[in-house]
Amino acid sequence: MKKLILGLLSLFVVVSLQAQNAAASYKEANKAMKKYPQAQGDSKAEYLDKAIIAIGKAVAAESELEGKDKTKMFLLAGDIYNEQCAADLKYQLLDQTFKSAYPNSAVDAYKAYTKVLEIAGKKYFKSDAMTGLRSTADHLGNAGLFAYKANEFKKAYDAYSAVLDVKNILDKAGKKGVLAEQAQMNDHKYMQGLSALSAEMNEEAGKLFAELTESGYEESGVYNALFKLNVDTDQAKAEEYLSKGREKFPQDNGLMVTELNHYLKTNRFDELVGKLEKAIAADPENVSYYSALGNTYDNLFQKEMADKNLEAANGYFDKALEYYTKALEKDGTYFFAVYNSGVLYVNKANLIIEELKVLEDKADYSKAGLRAMEAKKSEVNAEFAKALPFFQRAESMDANDMNTLNALKEIYARNENFELSKEFSARLKTVQDGGKNEKAYHENK
Repeated sequence: MKKLILGLLSLFVVVSLQAQNAAASYKEANKAMKKYPQAQGDSKAEYLDKAIIAIGKAVAAESELEGKDKTKMFLLAGDIYNEQCAADLKYQLLDQTFKSAYPNSAVDAYKAYTKVLEIAGKKYFKSDAMTGLRSTADHLGNAGLFAYKANEFKKAYDAYSAVLDVKNILDKAGKKGVLAEQAQMNDHKYMQGLSALSAEMNEEAGKLFAELTESGYEESGVYNALFKLNVDTDQAKAEEYLSKGREKFPQDNGLMVTELNHYLKTNRFDELVGKLEKAIAADPENVSYYSALGNTYDNLFQKEMADKNLEAANGYFDKALEYYTKALEKDGTYFFAVYNSGVLYVNKANLIIEELKVLEDKADYSKAGLRAMEAKKSEVNAEFAKALPFFQRAESMDANDMNTLNALKEIYARNENFELSKEFSARLKTVQDGGKNEKAYHENK
């Protein structure tokens, strides 16, 4: 019996010490915060640091406090974390590389104040908590932005979500002020949507962006995002968003490029020609549109050649070459127009090779048959000869483009220039193995 009583006494002493420690941590934090406003320079930061460490201990031991003491502790915690956020913001505005020692302060303030609302018995405690939450909403917004810039997208999304929760809490209590204007709400949802999209939270992103289209938000990125979110699961819906975006923002390059890439990917070349012509009319100095139109005509050329529609094919070939040439007139250093001009001639050569195979399969070794085969071989060689200068030029611009290196390797082999074919085979392997060619072979040629 005596041992049992001693055991109970020991337990009582331990619990009492824990409670005293929790209370002592709260008291230490409170004392530091009373000195904080009047402090200057380094000592000001030291008092805030002491307060945040002490209140962290008190929060960790929250179960040791009850009633009014627990409520006051969480209210102080919210105030301290808000002060930390305000102090961090000053440094962040002065130095974009600044990293806070307490990066979760905004979320911790939000949790502390909402805990007060949950446990407080007195209205004035709840009122104080909602006043604190009003400031916390701004800090959460800043935390979301800084997290987004740091590529911490899930963290950014959670911070933006907490702001919306604070808004709901204050609105229900009649204490409006957070995201009160529709424009503010739209900007907030846009950043939250971008955070969700970057965090691959596609369902959440889609919901936010759809809400923004319904509210008439003036941002083209919303439609671009909705297109990309839906294109793999509902192409008709994705195209509807894209069409609305293009109608709403006809001069937006981002939407224009998305549309062009989509039509290229889905092989809708006839439709794409009209869209590219409109793009060129809207932005005649954009060299990429000329190159893209050249590429579109190249695809149409290949299609007609494969179908043996030679007259149509030749027309598309001429158009492709025309627009690649226009692109290079706009910018002679535009790599894709240079490279694709070479590809255009190679595509023509490859299709003539198919025609040559047909002649060879006939095995007509009469003089007429042999002349026909020799004529086709000459046509093939002529197209490769036209392609070669473009690939040489492309290699001089980018010595590590694998497609260019492979093209040069193959053309030199076809020309029986095995020394150069071996040279470019080695250069290609260097890149394939993760290395780099330090200097272009054709740089000064």
